Amino acid sequence: MMPANGGPAFFRFSTDDMPPHERATAVREMHERCTLPIKPEPVEPLSDQPVRINITQWALPGLGIMSGALCGLRQHVEPKRFAPTGADDAFLNLSMAGTSVVNRRGNQVVVRDGDAFLAIRGAKGFTVARLQVRFIGLRLPLRALSPLVPDLDPCEVRVIPRATPALKMLRRYLGLIGREDALATTDLQQAAAAHIYDLAALSLGTTPDGAGLARIRGVQAARLEAH
Repeated sequence: MMPANGGPAFFRFSTDDMPPHERATAVREMHERCTLPIKPEPVEPLSDQPVRINITQWALPGLGIMSGALCGLRQHVEPKRFAPTGADDAFLNLSMAGTSVVNRRGNQVVVRDGDAFLAIRGAKGFTVARLQVRFIGLRLPLRALSPLVPDLDPCEVRVIPRATPALKMLRRYLGLIGREDALATTDLQQAAAAHIYDLAALSLGTTPDGAGLARIRGVQAARLEAH
């Protein structure tokens, strides 16, 4: 859906009103149904699991956000050679509830309630299995994130523990801007995207050059918004 007032464009998809026997086909078609320039990664139902999607995706300058619930599904983040857009994407996923299992080149990483993980599309891609999860996912161009964060390894799945202070602040900030009317102008969207980058960098560990800027823009802005 395109905004009428200059706000960000939204795409919503839900299987909640669909009969169970139609949901598997619907989730396979979600990628093509998306009306945004950057589409969700392909999703496949898990065998012998109830299937549910209820997500909202929106786009800020240089940043994609998706939030909602996924049940009985496996997300496939395609290798960069198969990605029509966003070939250098990094994915930062915040688990609000539930457990996800990330599989990259045969290595499995379990991400539990409150934790987050960062994975880069890279040459091999990765998959994420979701039995029953509520989440917020960020999709960031690697070229924009890497100047702020040292040693980003395209083969690594990096887990950020739930107790990380900057991650707590990022989660709270994303909740504040998640309303459709919260980012009604381009200036607000640009500012929000900058704050999210900075808080993400602080959660992951910034470079010495990027740390000061991230703390000034991200932490102070998030604290201001939280009061």
